[in-house]
Amino acid sequence: MSQYIKIYLDTGLFNTGIVGLMKLLDSIEEDYIISEQYMEVKKELFMRKDLAKLYLDMIFEKYKDTDRFGKLTSLDFDTCDEKVLDDYNRLFKNKTAPNICDTYNDTAFVELMNEYVSIPKAKVEAKKTIIKKNKELSY
Repeated sequence: MSQYIKIYLDTGLFNTGIVGLMKLLDSIEEDYIISEQYMEVKKELFMRKDLAKLYLDMIFEKYKDTDRFGKLTSLDFDTCDEKVLDDYNRLFKNKTAPNICDTYNDTAFVELMNEYVSIPKAKVEAKKTIIKKNKELSY
């Protein structure tokens, strides 16, 4: 039995995932083989590494200065306006954030999200308080 998993190259969309996997493997300095129409990765890698967390770490590092979350957490919330709060409203209502928190086994952000969403929109200062708490948690 082979010690490698063979991943066959196919359509453009599938190949995009392969490129992402290659970047991830390169970032953790893990060996892989590209040959003909397939890629081979050691099976053992999938058993010892949390690829979801590694992928998120890589994405957060690459886009930390340009993504919406990074931009929001770097703002001065004492002087933020309603548009910033609206951006936070969308961020906290997004289903992606709790999924990411699950990957990291992080409950603090989810608790803050729930608290933020429960505050009426008109209570700007209360919302700013939650945002500041979130900023303190930022990774």
